[in-house]
Amino acid sequence: MTSMNFGDITRHILKNLGGNLSQLDGYTLGGGTGSKDDVVSLAEFSNYFKDELGADYNANKDIIVKFFNKLNSNKTTANRLDKNELSNADKTFKTYEAVEVKIDELNLDVNVPTGLSGVLAESWKKAVEEDIYAQVEKNLKSVTPNEDGTYNVDNILTPEFLNTTQNKQAVLCYQTELTESLKKDMLADYPDYKPADDKEIDKIINLYIKANSENWSAGTDFETIKTDLESLITEYYNLAVDSEKAKESGTLTALGYKSSGLNDLQVEVAKKELKEALLDKYKSQVDQKVLDNALEKFIKAQVEKAGNFTEFMEQIRNIGSEGGLDLTSLDLMFEAEKWRDFDISNAEGSIYNKVKAKVGENLAKVIAENERYIKEYGNVIDEAVKKIEAGDISTQAQFEEFVK
Repeated sequence: MTSMNFGDITRHILKNLGGNLSQLDGYTLGGGTGSKDDVVSLAEFSNYFKDELGADYNANKDIIVKFFNKLNSNKTTANRLDKNELSNADKTFKTYEAVEVKIDELNLDVNVPTGLSGVLAESWKKAVEEDIYAQVEKNLKSVTPNEDGTYNVDNILTPEFLNTTQNKQAVLCYQTELTESLKKDMLADYPDYKPADDKEIDKIINLYIKANSENWSAGTDFETIKTDLESLITEYYNLAVDSEKAKESGTLTALGYKSSGLNDLQVEVAKKELKEALLDKYKSQVDQKVLDNALEKFIKAQVEKAGNFTEFMEQIRNIGSEGGLDLTSLDLMFEAEKWRDFDISNAEGSIYNKVKAKVGENLAKVIAENERYIKEYGNVIDEAVKKIEAGDISTQAQFEEFVK
């Protein structure tokens, strides 16, 4: 069973209880009836849905409690609906009946946005229903009865509102579909990039919704929306992976989109290219574990301070030549990692020899064989690395002076 929303709970109550919650007064698990007191408690309401939903109850418990609390307007009688609240609930469910008529008229199962199917089609339908119920909840006090006792929600659920919410929710579902499908086509080399976590895409989508909401009130236009979003997301991806194609369209600029620093995708692209370039340069010179550790820190620091993506990529591509990325701090990090090697058995290539030359063999051996000294020595190296990362140590001489 899919998760329920207010519409699902409403339909269930209308169908099985005729919208009359008073029937749940005294309701016990298994469909029994305990003592009645002219109120319906949260426990009785929950017991009813536990029986109705069985194993699916736990997955929907929170929305069921939220639904009950919407009806429980008198906070002095928390967790129970008194006579007045049950009377108001009767009005609410008559209003909901009118809402359900409106939803039926939209025929959401059939009028699905172009290209959406399965889970996304169901998500769109649920989201539209939730928007509709939220609109009614917000304006419930303005609903008045007709002469025949039914309720009319036409003044709340106007054609303009219904068109706009269908278009808006189509945008959000297309966002999910297109970012993933275009990722497979365009971004196969960047598996760590997650479009769902990219706040820049959310920014673009919100700008698009804001720019088009007024036009949407006239009717649904799913074909145009899908085409527009495909163009926007493709252009956004091209900003990182194809600088020439990125210049061909100014759709994002026309929408008012501006990025500050590197966006999530550009970060992934820069990280990948920078790591490949650095591995190519250092792999034969530096121990793999040391290399991986230092590269991670260096790349993170460089990406965080990068301002312009195009310029940063040029610096990466020119590593080792004029205009290339400055690798001084990385070289110092590698030097710092070498200084961790205090192995007396490998004295020839070890920092042990340097220490021995300064403090004598006896004291050097004491340091090398004492865990507390080695730990404290390691802390000094850790502090040096932090200063290198911060830019406080920028030369070999400064590093050696600090370690001394």
